[in-house]
Amino acid sequence: MISKSALVLGRFYPPHLGHHYLINFAAQNSERLLVLVLSNDGETIPLGDRMSWIDNDHAHQRNVQVVGLVDNVRTDYNDPDIWDQHMGAFNRVLRDYCSNHPIDTVYSSEPYGEELASRLGAIHTMVDEFRTHVPISATLIRANPLGHENMLSQGTIAGLTKRVVVLGAESTGTTTLVGQLQNHYRAQESTARTQKVDEYGHEYTTIKLLAYQAQARATRCPVPTMEDLEWTDDEFLTIACEQNRQEDLAANTGGLLLLCDTDAWTTGIWQRRYMGHVTSDVKAEARTDRALYIVTHDEGVDFEQDGTRDGEHLRSAMTAEFIEELTKAQANFIVVRGSKEQRLEQATAAIDQILSSNWWA
Repeated sequence: MISKSALVLGRFYPPHLGHHYLINFAAQNSERLLVLVLSNDGETIPLGDRMSWIDNDHAHQRNVQVVGLVDNVRTDYNDPDIWDQHMGAFNRVLRDYCSNHPIDTVYSSEPYGEELASRLGAIHTMVDEFRTHVPISATLIRANPLGHENMLSQGTIAGLTKRVVVLGAESTGTTTLVGQLQNHYRAQESTARTQKVDEYGHEYTTIKLLAYQAQARATRCPVPTMEDLEWTDDEFLTIACEQNRQEDLAANTGGLLLLCDTDAWTTGIWQRRYMGHVTSDVKAEARTDRALYIVTHDEGVDFEQDGTRDGEHLRSAMTAEFIEELTKAQANFIVVRGSKEQRLEQATAAIDQILSSNWWA
């Protein structure tokens, strides 16, 4: 029997494939389905993020509507007074979204669904109570997210991904370290889907320089070098936006660890290096979801000219500026020194600590 107006309720902390199985089952058996996402002030995954992930994963189902509710009442399924408090909050939402379509069916995978349905004057349909179709729970995921990555949708993975940014002055081994890190983590089963994001600013600079040089040769003018290039603020905005676009693309195709060779925030530091200032639109592109910044120190690293570098004399100053600005921003960062092997060891130790820490604290 198809229900007229159904309800699925939960914390979805985080949303997993079991939740999606429940929502899909309810949507296929309902004309209209309200998914009510609950949150409280002690949770670290923002309510808006959880709603967005669920909404995006079910955007193809036009009969599904996702709504959020902050409910700080403690959970006690055996206390009628606690139930009354929860129902007061639930009913306020239902009046807003279901005034013309009273809930007639509650779909859940939990025993509390029976009491909820009874209090709404609806029937309860239990779905996959014993997790035979999708053997997972949010509790298991919170205990070991890397071990249960395959039980998360790609959109949720992208939202939960630990994003690690490697940055440094010119020719200090950032690209080398990112490549080493990806090889290291891809060799492990739990992080085998680790993606990396290349430095778009370097690609942009190479193309720009080659275009200038080709034009000079065509007009029989002196062939320009890096020192001859002129820059505009709009170019740094273009670089920052494209860096973010490529980062998001990688997050939507990879696992729970993402390695970035620089980022949009770093682009602002380079804008100051060439333009003497950072514009507000470039600042606006900076992300705040970085799990870790890794600064590659210039000490002990030979300068290698690849044709696009012009700042050998500024490397120490740039290293100091990165450290100073990350400190001001109260960012989580480390500085790696020594040989390539030593830098890799320092970086993996810091990343491992992040991956093993409490993701939900």
